[in-house]
Amino acid sequence: MYDRLNPTRGGIKPEFYDKVDEFIETTSKSDVVKSEGKCRCPCVKCRCTNYKELNIIKMHLWEKRFMPNYWIWIEHGEIDDIGINQMRFNNCGEGGSGSGAKMEECDMYDISWEDNSRRYHEMVFDSAGPEDPHIEAKNFFDLLEADQKPLWEGCVHSQLSIAVRMLCIKAEKNQSQELFKQWATLIKKTAPEGSAISRDYYEAKKLVQKLRLKAIKIDCCSNNCMLYRKDDAALTSCKFCEAPIFKPISNGSCKSKGVPIKRMHYLSLIPRLRRLYASMSSAPHMTWHIKNQRDDVVMTHSSHGEAWKSFDRIHSDFALEPRNIRLGLCSDGFIPNIQFSKPYSCWPVIVISYNLPPEMYMKDPYLFLTCLIPGSNNPKANIDVFLGPLD
Repeated sequence: MYDRLNPTRGGIKPEFYDKVDEFIETTSKSDVVKSEGKCRCPCVKCRCTNYKELNIIKMHLWEKRFMPNYWIWIEHGEIDDIGINQMRFNNCGEGGSGSGAKMEECDMYDISWEDNSRRYHEMVFDSAGPEDPHIEAKNFFDLLEADQKPLWEGCVHSQLSIAVRMLCIKAEKNQSQELFKQWATLIKKTAPEGSAISRDYYEAKKLVQKLRLKAIKIDCCSNNCMLYRKDDAALTSCKFCEAPIFKPISNGSCKSKGVPIKRMHYLSLIPRLRRLYASMSSAPHMTWHIKNQRDDVVMTHSSHGEAWKSFDRIHSDFALEPRNIRLGLCSDGFIPNIQFSKPYSCWPVIVISYNLPPEMYMKDPYLFLTCLIPGSNNPKANIDVFLGPLD
């Protein structure tokens, strides 16, 4: 039950999935679950203090494992029988079979014990549970449900995967929302009745927005002096060079709001870092750097270098928690549309998690695009201005 991770290939062993399914099946037969639909979650985080539904308990056990030394399944159908039999032995076993009054007293005591136990359980349930997941966790579980929901019965594609692919095609081909709606409607008509295909751009975007991958647009000074954000969001000119934020509006223009001269894009980093611990494919590897320390002269990971060790000595409080995430940052300019007569350059900022082993942290799923710095000039020494949203 505790042999969870595969030491060679990574990920969770199939045997652990089977044991969790066996636990859930046994728990579903208990009177507590049949009457209330929930029971205590024995994962390492909840530790039998929170009441959850069985499908949520299964997810917790997959992601977080069982709590330590949980060999007797408390509040899952076993402890009641053990407790009652142990009490019967302690109170009635020594009397043997010679006293009918003694046995009758023990039977009455057992009934009283069961009633008190049931009342205690109800009292704890009323005070400590059920506990609803917070909004971010609820969105994650809703998204997970959408990812597992097929477009129709027997289809190998899920609602979320098709919505993401449709939005990618729209962006790559520069399609309008009306065109997106037309071919989405056509696909839905050709699919079986009751299919879960998104009907329009709004519906697909609403589903994917739960991933929290929305790009935030931030206006910039045309000379790379500052960003118009937080307390400076209401300014109309730069505090340092006094350059205007908006392009001049020509006479007779019907635009009521100015168009910024330069604007950067920021993709939130924290939700994606949290998913490193929420995903079963990456969470077990997030402490690789502490479990694979080496003293030889060959450096195969950044944690083997002197810079890493010096950082740990200076920031000892941070280094004490191996789950703290070590990040690296890199950037370089490129021209996305070189075939244009007037090429446009930009500088993407990539963030890497060095907690992962060397064969993982340079793979595409773990390279996080966080900032897209606009051109056409190299930001050079002012690049720290554009890294402000990463604070």
